[in-house]
Amino acid sequence: MKTTLFRFGRTAACLTLAVALLTGCSLLPAASPRKDPIPVEQPSDASAALDDGKLRILYDSNGSTVLCGSKVLHEGRGDETVALVYDPAESDVPYYWVAWSDNSSPSGRRSALYDKTGAEVLTFEQDHSVTLSGNYLVLNQTAALEFSCDHAVQPGDCRVIDLTTRQEIPSPDTAYQCVVSNDLFAFTCYERPETLTDGEYDEDMYQHVRMVLQDREGNPLREEDRCTATSLSNQNNTSGIPSDWILLDFYTDGYLSQSSTLSNTVTGEELDGFDRVCGNGTASFRTEDGQYQLIDLASTEQSEVLATFDRSVLYHAPGAVVCWNAGNDYRYQFHDLTTGEMKPVYNVDADDKTLAVYATDGTLRVYDRTTGAILTDVNVDSVENQDSARVWAVGEDYALVMLYPAGDHSKPTIRLYDAQGLVRQLTISASTPDGYYYFAPLTTTDGHAYFRYGYAGPNGKTLYDVLDENGNAVLKGLALCYSYYGGNGLNDLPAGAFMARKGFYYGWMTPDGQWLYCRSIFASSTDEHGYGDLI
Repeated sequence: MKTTLFRFGRTAACLTLAVALLTGCSLLPAASPRKDPIPVEQPSDASAALDDGKLRILYDSNGSTVLCGSKVLHEGRGDETVALVYDPAESDVPYYWVAWSDNSSPSGRRSALYDKTGAEVLTFEQDHSVTLSGNYLVLNQTAALEFSCDHAVQPGDCRVIDLTTRQEIPSPDTAYQCVVSNDLFAFTCYERPETLTDGEYDEDMYQHVRMVLQDREGNPLREEDRCTATSLSNQNNTSGIPSDWILLDFYTDGYLSQSSTLSNTVTGEELDGFDRVCGNGTASFRTEDGQYQLIDLASTEQSEVLATFDRSVLYHAPGAVVCWNAGNDYRYQFHDLTTGEMKPVYNVDADDKTLAVYATDGTLRVYDRTTGAILTDVNVDSVENQDSARVWAVGEDYALVMLYPAGDHSKPTIRLYDAQGLVRQLTISASTPDGYYYFAPLTTTDGHAYFRYGYAGPNGKTLYDVLDENGNAVLKGLALCYSYYGGNGLNDLPAGAFMARKGFYYGWMTPDGQWLYCRSIFASSTDEHGYGDLI
């Protein structure tokens, strides 16, 4: 492992033709009327569960709704882009972003940043891709460089604003994105060749990118040709990795980076051969001899090598590692860093909290990703007679295993385990329709697990039942049903709630069928398709 050290410090109603003639006004094309949602009475005991002060978005193809707790702050239109703005390193989502079409703007779009009260914080005359890092609001070019390299980057495509002082940080005129790290700013610039005419595609765009690292005053500290800078926060399993680390990709010929380096803007340490983040503050790096090192990036000032493997590391929990096992009988390898035990793994599932490992010998273990504590350690079945299998970590209390007998994928064996072993084998209720279906964990609450069961309904549409841990359908015939994914877990729905569509409404529902919040599908312009009301 090569290590280098360096230092750098839409809306009015349409006028009718009769009115236009009587008034003598010319008749202009009217703006499309705004479709407000048809309200539904909310049970107070259910909707009150949202009163937690968190910002959330109910996505809709004809306008997304922003709520703070149970209070509606914004009901969008179809021409808008709405997003939450948060710092992955913080425990709250403080802002939301709205961009809309406006022909009076030179760019044809306007945008604004709003706080949790719905108050406008800042406005802009174009759309941006927005991130937050500490007090810095980063406004990057909306389109990725790959889709917009037929023109030169314009000044203002990338901006950084200190929300404390409202001061704008100086940025290079050709910058299209920026990564913030410890009051330092890594800009990626696109230096379009003067020989290319406007609209001509740059076949060698990554040969014309440049990274500029600078301070608040705009003083350059480091420059690298054929280099881009990105944040690790756009990858999975980034919990625990300090914002000190930024990713530098270096290019030679073509579009693929030839080397990726993690750079620490505080200590100056650089680690070559970056492969992937593995969770719990660690990452995998490829060495010059083709080995892979699992490196701790968070525990100490300098990085620390935890272990070396002959395969790329996928997941890490203290004392436990899962690697790829390409070219062998099974896809994964499990390594116990304490005992040295190694065994082939059939299936694995992980999120920021838990790691579930189902080994080929039937061992099922669920680990706490932060502490390494074993939450579940049971023996299921050997996979020898199984055509395939899936495993999920269900909340922090259960593990779900679905085994498909060889040659028959229509009748899997579904088992739920807790830390003491088998809780029960789920038997799908006889009243639940048969057919090709989807089965997956949905939500947990008060120690109970719920699952979504999808099957073929009338007219070829998929319907969903919500099953409890006994396999009984507590809700039937939902048009849609899935888990809510918010801002990196910071604004999850209250325990037990999930996304659903039932009848003419869609929104956030509980397993007893009560709406926390919902909108009418008639607010959507594409509900005749049966799927366009949600995105």
